[in-house]
Amino acid sequence: MAREYVTVYDEPPPLDEQHWIGTGKFFPSDRSSIPPDLEGYYRGKLSIPDDFRTCTFPHDKLTIDAFLNLSLPIQSYALVHPPTSTCFSLYPPNEDVNRLITRALPSRQFVNSMSKAFGQQLLNGSLSVEDPSYKMSRLPLWVVQYWLDMYSVVDAQATWRKCLAWLDAHAELTATFPAVQQARARLLLLPWNGTLGIPGASTAATTRKLTRLLGDEELCDTLIDMMVSHLSKRAQEDPNCQEVTIETLRFVNDITKVKSASEYHQLSTRVLQRLEERVIAGSLRTLYFPAYLEAQRHWLSFKLNFEAKELSYGKPLNAVLKNSSLPIAGDSLSHRGMPPPGEIVRKLQWLEKRLNGPFKNLGDSLPHGRQQDATSCGICSPNTISHNALGDPMWTCSRGVYERVNWFNILCELRESNTVRYIHQVSAGIEKLTMPTDCHRNSRHLEDWSESADS
Repeated sequence: MAREYVTVYDEPPPLDEQHWIGTGKFFPSDRSSIPPDLEGYYRGKLSIPDDFRTCTFPHDKLTIDAFLNLSLPIQSYALVHPPTSTCFSLYPPNEDVNRLITRALPSRQFVNSMSKAFGQQLLNGSLSVEDPSYKMSRLPLWVVQYWLDMYSVVDAQATWRKCLAWLDAHAELTATFPAVQQARARLLLLPWNGTLGIPGASTAATTRKLTRLLGDEELCDTLIDMMVSHLSKRAQEDPNCQEVTIETLRFVNDITKVKSASEYHQLSTRVLQRLEERVIAGSLRTLYFPAYLEAQRHWLSFKLNFEAKELSYGKPLNAVLKNSSLPIAGDSLSHRGMPPPGEIVRKLQWLEKRLNGPFKNLGDSLPHGRQQDATSCGICSPNTISHNALGDPMWTCSRGVYERVNWFNILCELRESNTVRYIHQVSAGIEKLTMPTDCHRNSRHLEDWSESADS
């Protein structure tokens, strides 16, 4: 499962080059131990000039239809290339960078080796890099980042093309034809790397995350959070689910932050505190949430019945976790040999410490689909929630393609509606700002507009 980490950098202090460059120092192997001034210098040397990036790379909002028709640099598959150390030079660049557009990309192996060696070569005083296919052709140091980023674009084009081929391969199936046709039309109009802007997605997440749905890929946590956020909203709007809550991964993430049993007696996180207050007030009777088994690379879903004090999820393995009153069950998709989610259940002592446990484990009492591969758990897990909480049809192997395509359509529709809503908010804000009004009202509107745009 892909995890996302977003790093926000402050403006770094200037590097004392006389202290660092050409003095025999070693570049830290642990990225977290790099001093801020050296980190800023390192990133600055890899930074591609804005004008070159604008002229060379496709815009993130370019539609996939247009993106697939772009001619990108070809890749070199050379098996032999010069040592990395000989491709860094102490002399300044002597080549026009615009020639990169017509050149093949060096092999991935070479580019990755140059990237790994970059930090140390920077401290050695290197001023340029040599393209292995063009002797004595010295290019700016940031060309290493250009190669890396262009490979990312090449890979994205290949991935979107693969998604389109996957849809076309299933277009003739009667059961999925309407959904596939709809997905194909949406795909071609989707920006190839545009911001998702869907509840549950991080601010850095882009439309490339959606490619995992159109094929046999495992789903990442961003997709799970978007899918479960949508189910949560459906539950909120369903009059039959007034005492049911569907939580995203933030619930189990908060649970797993606890280091010891004594911490359960301390003030909970905002999410846990809000849930606890609702349980005590009697307005929350059932909670559904997904979880991920890191070691097994496997998604599963839980149900907590606060009124009956019952915990349920997948296939029971007839095991009991040592030093816990909570018996253990297996995964919610009934994989044979799948070890029990002991760590998650151990953290659910929150139920006992904060909500007057123990909670009885009902084992394999939560109806769920049964996958026959190693990658459908990310689809089956949200379906376990939607089937039990909202009455959706249960996932089956015969529905596998449809479920993936349907989720792609749902998330695309959510993105479209959120984009339109944002445009309307901005347009309304601009219109009001241009109308005559007193200073106090205008200032108040600016605050409201800023808040709505941020949300």
